[in-house]
Amino acid sequence: MLSGLCGSLQTGPRSRSVHEAAMKALQDLRLFVHAARAPSLSAAARDLDISPAAASMAIKRLETELDVHLLARYDAQPAPHRRGRAVS
Repeated sequence: MLSGLCGSLQTGPRSRSVHEAAMKALQDLRLFVHAARAPSLSAAARDLDISPAAASMAIKRLETELDVHLLARYDAQPAPHRRGRAVS
């Protein structure tokens, strides 16, 4: 599905950076959904074969982009905030 959408985009340096940003945002969103269902952010990171630090940075990047806290980090198991539950 994404390849069909990406194929219709214009090519060039600017469109490539837009495409890369969109793919990064989708990866971050995928991580968030996985983290919301996993026992911990570290477990989600392991499942997706990324480091826990990279996972934490991706969640923070997504929260900054959306201007909302998506995960409550009060204990070892992350839990979606009220607004985060709507996304997951």
